[in-house]
Amino acid sequence: MRIRLSAPLHCSDGPYGNVTHVIVAPRTRRITHLAAIEPGLWPVERLIPTALIGESTPRAIVLRCTRAELERLIALSELGHSRYAHAACVLDDEADLSWSLEFPEETALTVPREIVPPGEVAVHRYTRVQASDGLTGQVEEFLTANRSGAISHLVLREGHLWGRRTATVPVSAIVGFDEDMIRLGLKKQDIAALPAMAVRS
Repeated sequence: MRIRLSAPLHCSDGPYGNVTHVIVAPRTRRITHLAAIEPGLWPVERLIPTALIGESTPRAIVLRCTRAELERLIALSELGHSRYAHAACVLDDEADLSWSLEFPEETALTVPREIVPPGEVAVHRYTRVQASDGLTGQVEEFLTANRSGAISHLVLREGHLWGRRTATVPVSAIVGFDEDMIRLGLKKQDIAALPAMAVRS
């Protein structure tokens, strides 16, 4: 399967936002969850087990569940609240609205905290990729060997607007997943020789 970061998500009864991250278990090199924004006035980021993926293409990921079933899943973002004078107002619930009406000089700011299962890491589109001799590009998508989420390849995007190319990196070349970076055991010249894959901008 091709799991493109930022791909549109569709439930069995309609669209459901976009992928924001994939959650990877570094030891097993397996994608365990997708993270997606729940559409609405106050969006919540939710963890979606890869077992719910019915079909995945470069254009969209189709889930084997309804929107209502998906909305019952665990939220990725736990919302904490802090009060800041003269901050840009982000109203989260009726209590925040009442506060802002009672004390108009103060506003409510919602502060998200990512929650990732212990021992796993969140990878988003444009996460940096480090070759053994320096930075080489950003994550575009993952290829999985089967529906278990086992990663077979990382699709890496190199270059900028007019000189972009992709490289399909085998999972065996990945030596580590950090919080904001994926490290490879290949040099830049080795990556340049890898096969390319067409991606959507």
